[in-house]
Amino acid sequence: MPRDDKSETSQKSASAIIGYEDFLTEIKTRISSAQLRAAVAVNKELLLLYWQIG
Repeated sequence: MPRDDKSETSQKSASAIIGYEDFLTEIKTRISSAQLRAAVAVNKELLLLYWQIG
């Protein structure tokens, strides 16, 4: 029975790219950091608004 070498080859080529996993980790970290900064900025503005309203 012939083996399906296409999926095995694509897995090998994806893992063979040097630094690809580090690159993805860095991108995920940067996205999470930006989301956190955005949430903090929104909460800060809402808090200031509520204080002004009284």
